[in-house]
Amino acid sequence: MSTPVLTTARFNTQVGIALLLLAVLIGSFGSYVLGRQSSKAPNAVVPNAVSPNSRSISVTGRAEQHIAPDRATVTLVVTTRSRQPNDSQRLNDQQSALVIAAVKRAGAGSSEIDPGGIQITEDTRTENDVRVTDYVVTSQIVIRTAQLPKVRAMLRNAFEAGATTGDIAFSTSKLRQLRDDAREAAVKAAVEKANSLTKAAGARKGRVISIGEDDFGYRGMTSQSVNATQNITQTPTSATDASMADQFGGGMITVSATVSASFDMI
Repeated sequence: MSTPVLTTARFNTQVGIALLLLAVLIGSFGSYVLGRQSSKAPNAVVPNAVSPNSRSISVTGRAEQHIAPDRATVTLVVTTRSRQPNDSQRLNDQQSALVIAAVKRAGAGSSEIDPGGIQITEDTRTENDVRVTDYVVTSQIVIRTAQLPKVRAMLRNAFEAGATTGDIAFSTSKLRQLRDDAREAAVKAAVEKANSLTKAAGARKGRVISIGEDDFGYRGMTSQSVNATQNITQTPTSATDASMADQFGGGMITVSATVSASFDMI
Protein backbone atom coordinates (compact mmCIF):
# COMPACT_ATOMS: atom_id res chain seq x y z
CA MET A 1 0.00 0.00 0.00
CA SER A 2 1.33 3.43 -0.90
CA THR A 3 1.50 6.27 1.76
CA PRO A 4 -0.22 9.54 0.70
CA VAL A 5 2.20 12.38 0.26
CA LEU A 6 1.17 16.04 0.81
CA THR A 7 2.34 18.31 -1.86
CA THR A 8 4.26 21.43 -0.93
CA ALA A 9 1.50 23.75 -2.21
CA ARG A 10 -1.21 22.00 -0.20
CA PHE A 11 0.92 22.10 2.98
CA ASN A 12 1.61 25.82 2.63
CA THR A 13 -2.07 26.53 2.15
CA GLN A 14 -3.06 24.72 5.33
CA VAL A 15 -0.37 26.49 7.34
CA GLY A 16 -1.51 29.89 6.04
CA ILE A 17 -5.12 29.21 7.01
CA ALA A 18 -4.06 28.16 10.52
CA LEU A 19 -1.96 31.28 10.99
CA LEU A 20 -4.82 33.48 9.79
CA LEU A 21 -7.24 31.88 12.26
CA LEU A 22 -4.71 32.32 15.08
CA ALA A 23 -4.28 36.00 14.22
CA VAL A 24 -8.06 36.53 14.25
CA LEU A 25 -8.35 34.87 17.65
CA ILE A 26 -5.49 36.93 19.13
CA GLY A 27 -6.99 40.16 17.80
CA SER A 28 -10.44 39.37 19.17
CA PHE A 29 -9.03 38.52 22.61
CA GLY A 30 -6.97 41.72 22.69
CA SER A 31 -10.01 43.84 21.82
CA TYR A 32 -11.98 42.12 24.59
CA VAL A 33 -9.28 42.80 27.20
CA LEU A 34 -8.92 46.45 26.19
CA GLY A 35 -12.67 46.92 26.30
CA ARG A 36 -12.87 45.45 29.80
CA GLN A 37 -10.08 47.72 31.06
CA SER A 38 -11.71 50.79 29.55
CA SER A 39 -15.05 49.98 31.18
CA LYS A 40 -13.35 49.67 34.59
CA ALA A 41 -11.47 52.97 34.39
CA PRO A 42 -12.90 55.14 37.22
CA ASN A 43 -12.00 58.49 35.75
CA ALA A 44 -11.98 58.42 32.00
CA VAL A 45 -10.32 61.51 30.58
CA VAL A 46 -12.12 63.11 27.70
CA PRO A 47 -9.61 64.77 25.39
CA ASN A 48 -10.01 68.47 24.72
CA ALA A 49 -12.64 68.90 27.48
CA VAL A 50 -13.41 72.61 27.91
CA SER A 51 -15.10 74.23 30.92
CA PRO A 52 -18.30 75.99 29.91
CA ASN A 53 -17.05 79.13 31.68
CA SER A 54 -13.35 79.61 32.29
CA ARG A 55 -13.73 83.08 33.82
CA SER A 56 -13.92 83.32 37.60
CA ILE A 57 -13.37 85.72 40.49
CA SER A 58 -11.90 84.93 43.92
CA VAL A 59 -12.52 87.14 46.97
CA THR A 60 -12.29 87.08 50.76
CA GLY A 61 -14.86 88.25 53.27
CA ARG A 62 -14.36 89.13 56.92
CA ALA A 63 -16.79 89.93 59.72
CA GLU A 64 -16.77 90.49 63.48
CA GLN A 65 -19.35 89.90 66.18
CA HIS A 66 -19.19 91.62 69.57
CA ILE A 67 -20.77 90.67 72.88
CA ALA A 68 -20.34 91.42 76.56
CA PRO A 69 -19.06 88.48 78.67
CA ASP A 70 -21.60 86.60 80.75
CA ARG A 71 -19.25 84.23 82.58
CA ALA A 72 -16.43 84.80 85.06
CA THR A 73 -13.85 82.29 86.25
CA VAL A 74 -12.26 83.31 89.53
CA THR A 75 -9.20 81.36 90.65
CA LEU A 76 -8.26 81.87 94.30
CA VAL A 77 -4.98 80.75 95.86
CA VAL A 78 -4.54 79.75 99.51
CA THR A 79 -0.97 79.42 100.79
CA THR A 80 0.17 78.10 104.17
CA ARG A 81 3.56 77.14 105.59
CA SER A 82 4.88 75.20 108.54
CA ARG A 83 8.01 73.38 109.64
CA GLN A 84 6.09 70.12 109.42
CA PRO A 85 4.39 69.08 106.14
CA ASN A 86 1.38 67.59 107.91
CA ASP A 87 0.84 70.78 109.89
CA SER A 88 1.04 72.89 106.72
CA GLN A 89 -1.48 70.63 104.98
CA ARG A 90 -3.87 70.80 107.93
CA LEU A 91 -3.62 74.59 108.08
CA ASN A 92 -4.27 74.83 104.34
CA ASP A 93 -7.38 72.65 104.57
CA GLN A 94 -8.73 74.84 107.37
CA GLN A 95 -7.95 78.06 105.52
CA SER A 96 -9.49 76.78 102.28
CA ALA A 97 -12.68 75.82 104.11
CA LEU A 98 -12.93 79.36 105.50
CA VAL A 99 -12.44 80.85 102.00
CA ILE A 100 -15.12 78.60 100.49
CA ALA A 101 -17.57 79.55 103.23
CA ALA A 102 -16.78 83.21 102.63
CA VAL A 103 -17.46 83.15 98.89
CA LYS A 104 -20.69 81.29 99.53
CA ARG A 105 -21.79 84.12 101.81
CA ALA A 106 -21.14 86.46 98.88
CA GLY A 107 -23.56 84.49 96.71
CA ALA A 108 -21.51 81.71 95.10
CA GLY A 109 -23.40 78.43 94.82
CA SER A 110 -21.89 75.10 95.78
CA SER A 111 -22.06 73.92 92.15
CA GLU A 112 -20.01 76.99 91.11
CA ILE A 113 -17.10 76.18 93.44
CA ASP A 114 -14.45 73.66 92.48
CA PRO A 115 -11.52 72.97 94.85
CA GLY A 116 -8.44 72.82 92.65
CA GLY A 117 -5.11 71.10 92.96
CA ILE A 118 -2.66 71.20 95.84
CA GLN A 119 1.11 71.64 95.60
CA ILE A 120 3.65 71.13 98.38
CA THR A 121 7.13 72.67 98.10
CA GLU A 122 10.09 73.10 100.42
CA ASP A 123 11.42 76.54 101.29
CA THR A 124 14.92 76.12 102.72
CA ARG A 125 16.83 79.10 104.05
CA THR A 126 19.39 80.05 106.70
CA GLU A 127 18.38 81.86 109.89
CA ASN A 128 21.07 82.79 112.42
CA ASP A 129 23.47 80.37 110.78
CA VAL A 130 20.93 77.61 111.10
CA ARG A 131 19.46 75.90 108.04
CA VAL A 132 15.68 75.66 108.33
CA THR A 133 13.02 74.31 106.00
CA ASP A 134 9.40 75.34 105.71
CA TYR A 135 6.85 73.22 103.91
CA VAL A 136 4.67 75.45 101.74
CA VAL A 137 1.26 74.17 100.70
CA THR A 138 -0.51 76.01 97.88
CA SER A 139 -4.08 75.14 96.91
CA GLN A 140 -6.54 76.59 94.43
CA ILE A 141 -10.26 77.27 94.63
CA VAL A 142 -11.95 77.88 91.26
CA ILE A 143 -15.29 79.66 91.01
CA ARG A 144 -17.15 79.57 87.69
CA THR A 145 -20.13 81.87 87.85
CA ALA A 146 -22.57 83.84 85.75
CA GLN A 147 -23.25 86.21 88.66
CA LEU A 148 -20.92 88.96 87.49
CA PRO A 149 -22.27 91.66 89.85
CA LYS A 150 -21.28 89.44 92.80
CA VAL A 151 -17.69 88.82 91.75
CA ARG A 152 -16.30 91.80 93.68
CA ALA A 153 -17.99 90.68 96.89
CA MET A 154 -16.70 87.14 96.38
CA LEU A 155 -13.15 88.43 96.08
CA ARG A 156 -13.48 90.70 99.09
CA ASN A 157 -14.79 87.92 101.29
CA ALA A 158 -12.17 85.46 100.00
CA PHE A 159 -9.28 87.75 100.84
CA GLU A 160 -10.71 88.55 104.25
CA ALA A 161 -10.93 84.80 104.89
CA GLY A 162 -7.29 84.16 104.00
CA ALA A 163 -6.94 83.81 100.22
CA THR A 164 -3.61 85.28 99.11
CA THR A 165 -4.07 85.93 95.37
CA GLY A 166 -6.74 85.60 92.72
CA ASP A 167 -7.21 85.66 88.98
CA ILE A 168 -10.33 86.64 87.02
CA ALA A 169 -11.05 85.57 83.43
CA PHE A 170 -14.18 86.56 81.50
CA SER A 171 -15.83 84.54 78.75
CA THR A 172 -19.17 83.96 77.04
CA SER A 173 -21.55 81.03 76.93
CA LYS A 174 -22.66 82.05 73.42
CA LEU A 175 -19.40 81.36 71.60
CA ARG A 176 -20.92 78.80 69.20
CA GLN A 177 -23.65 81.21 68.13
CA LEU A 178 -21.13 84.03 67.73
CA ARG A 179 -18.96 81.82 65.50
CA ASP A 180 -21.91 80.89 63.30
CA ASP A 181 -23.02 84.52 63.03
CA ALA A 182 -19.49 85.66 62.17
CA ARG A 183 -19.12 83.01 59.45
CA GLU A 184 -22.48 83.90 57.92
CA ALA A 185 -21.66 87.60 57.93
CA ALA A 186 -18.25 86.88 56.37
CA VAL A 187 -19.86 84.91 53.53
CA LYS A 188 -22.29 87.77 52.89
CA ALA A 189 -19.33 90.17 52.81
CA ALA A 190 -17.59 87.98 50.23
CA VAL A 191 -20.71 87.89 48.04
CA GLU A 192 -21.09 91.66 48.24
CA LYS A 193 -17.44 92.15 47.33
CA ALA A 194 -17.73 89.81 44.35
CA ASN A 195 -20.84 91.64 43.13
CA SER A 196 -19.09 94.99 43.43
CA LEU A 197 -15.92 93.89 41.64
CA THR A 198 -17.63 92.13 38.76
CA LYS A 199 -19.96 95.09 38.24
CA ALA A 200 -16.99 97.44 38.09
CA ALA A 201 -15.44 95.13 35.48
CA GLY A 202 -18.58 95.14 33.34
CA ALA A 203 -19.55 91.57 34.21
CA ARG A 204 -21.80 89.73 36.65
CA LYS A 205 -21.18 87.28 39.46
CA GLY A 206 -22.32 83.76 38.68
CA ARG A 207 -22.67 80.66 40.80
CA VAL A 208 -20.31 79.87 43.66
CA ILE A 209 -17.43 77.56 42.72
CA SER A 210 -15.79 77.06 46.10
CA ILE A 211 -15.91 78.49 49.60
CA GLY A 212 -13.86 77.87 52.73
CA GLU A 213 -12.97 79.34 56.11
CA ASP A 214 -9.52 80.91 56.30
CA ASP A 215 -9.40 82.13 59.87
CA PHE A 216 -11.35 82.28 63.10
CA GLY A 217 -10.49 84.81 65.81
CA TYR A 218 -11.46 85.18 69.45
CA ARG A 219 -10.27 87.97 71.68
CA GLY A 220 -11.38 89.98 74.67
CA MET A 221 -11.39 87.27 77.37
CA THR A 222 -9.39 89.36 79.80
CA SER A 223 -7.53 87.70 82.62
CA GLN A 224 -6.61 89.98 85.50
CA SER A 225 -4.67 89.14 88.62
CA VAL A 226 -5.59 90.63 91.98
CA ASN A 227 -4.20 90.16 95.46
CA ALA A 228 -5.15 90.72 99.04
CA THR A 229 -3.41 94.10 99.27
CA GLN A 230 -5.53 95.74 96.55
CA ASN A 231 -8.41 97.97 97.50
CA ILE A 232 -11.39 95.73 96.88
CA THR A 233 -13.41 96.64 99.98
CA GLN A 234 -15.59 99.10 98.10
CA THR A 235 -19.32 98.67 98.24
CA PRO A 236 -20.36 96.53 95.26
CA THR A 237 -22.23 98.39 92.55
CA SER A 238 -25.80 97.44 91.79
CA ALA A 239 -26.76 95.19 88.91
CA THR A 240 -28.06 98.22 87.01
CA ASP A 241 -24.63 99.83 86.99
CA ALA A 242 -21.75 98.87 84.71
CA SER A 243 -21.07 95.13 84.71
CA MET A 244 -18.36 93.64 86.85
CA ALA A 245 -16.58 92.62 83.67
CA ASP A 246 -16.15 96.27 82.73
CA GLN A 247 -14.99 97.20 86.23
CA PHE A 248 -12.28 94.53 86.07
CA GLY A 249 -11.39 95.22 82.45
CA GLY A 250 -13.35 92.38 80.86
CA GLY A 251 -14.60 94.65 78.11
CA MET A 252 -16.23 93.21 75.02
CA ILE A 253 -15.54 89.80 73.52
CA THR A 254 -14.90 89.89 69.77
CA VAL A 255 -15.33 86.88 67.51
CA SER A 256 -14.16 87.22 63.89
CA ALA A 257 -14.25 84.99 60.82
CA THR A 258 -12.58 85.21 57.40
CA VAL A 259 -13.68 83.16 54.39
CA SER A 260 -12.44 82.75 50.82
CA ALA A 261 -14.89 82.24 47.95
CA SER A 262 -14.69 81.80 44.18
CA PHE A 263 -17.50 82.53 41.75
CA ASP A 264 -18.13 82.19 38.03
CA MET A 265 -17.91 85.53 36.25
CA ILE A 266 -20.46 85.94 33.47
